[in-house]
Amino acid sequence: MQLQKLPDGSLRFSGLNSWDVKTFRSLPALADYAADPEAEKRLLPTPAVEADLTPEMAMDWVEYVVPELRESFARNLEIVLSDLQHLTPEPEGPPPDIGVMPDPDAPESNLLRESSPMVPHFSLNIPADHAEHWFRAMNQARLVLSARYGMDSEHPPDLAALLASGQLEQWFQYELFVSLQGWLVEVVLDPD
Repeated sequence: MQLQKLPDGSLRFSGLNSWDVKTFRSLPALADYAADPEAEKRLLPTPAVEADLTPEMAMDWVEYVVPELRESFARNLEIVLSDLQHLTPEPEGPPPDIGVMPDPDAPESNLLRESSPMVPHFSLNIPADHAEHWFRAMNQARLVLSARYGMDSEHPPDLAALLASGQLEQWFQYELFVSLQGWLVEVVLDPD
């Protein structure tokens, strides 16, 4: 995957493989915290230590802030899915050579060359004003994955254990979001 900030401020993701596309399209499922109390606590924490909250403050939080947060989460995901409708297949180049040893006695024109089928790749242009929505949608998914599976970049898990538990793909998704969020902050969202 190649990432670019274009002169007009829009973003271009190119070289997206089918796993990247599938992961982006599954953002709503990955970011779904409804059935996961731990994930919901991460995304909708109380605004203060519960002992310091008055009943009115707690009620205001639940009545006014939580619905706005939920709407914001849904809007971010809607924008990402809308942008994904504009995925563009990239033109296929010649298949890569994968190193079959030719017969040294064969004439050059008869050398056998083994090639693998081309893996389709896609590109996606994201409007500049959608960058923050992408950041937030990936952050939501990252927080849900972290709460659901105990994932944390600062304490990488044993990959063999993840493979055995069937959670290796979730780790790669988590790390993809961490990497893309870092790039977005560094290149796009940081005003300096």
